[in-house]
Amino acid sequence: MYLPSITLVVFGALAASFALLLELLVASLSSVPIALEGKFSFMVLLVIVGIAIIEEMSKYIFLRQYVRRFFTHTNPTLQTSLILGALFGTGFAAIETAIAAAMPLPYSPLPFLATASIHITTSVAFAVFLLTSAAPRQSDAPAVRQHFPASWLIASAILLHTLYNLAIIFLF
Repeated sequence: MYLPSITLVVFGALAASFALLLELLVASLSSVPIALEGKFSFMVLLVIVGIAIIEEMSKYIFLRQYVRRFFTHTNPTLQTSLILGALFGTGFAAIETAIAAAMPLPYSPLPFLATASIHITTSVAFAVFLLTSAAPRQSDAPAVRQHFPASWLIASAILLHTLYNLAIIFLF
């Protein structure tokens, strides 16, 4: 489990790096301000939602690619899915918390823990969804799982991430 653990953390960091590059590209090609300057407006809300969309889609796409690459002929357990999602989320959160730590903000560990928590939580949800969806079924096993579209899970993650970003703006 040692090498896959490192690979998952690296995949999470790559997903965060991709999201950051995409966010910077979108910001440079549009008139969207990178600094929110403490003022709340409709434009700020659009930026917050846009950031959540980019980050959650990046997580989902990179994790889906990981699952397709490394879990083609296995039937992972729920515990394995939870661990894999947590490792991936840790890699993603490491990049974002490192960037946040470099900014001149008043030091409080709460935003860093909250940032890690939101990324680990949504990554775990994606991992459980992807790994249980990708698991090969045995012909005699009953179809107990109820399927729902990935879009619902992604939309829920985006909503949760948006609410988190709004809380960060209003609380810190």
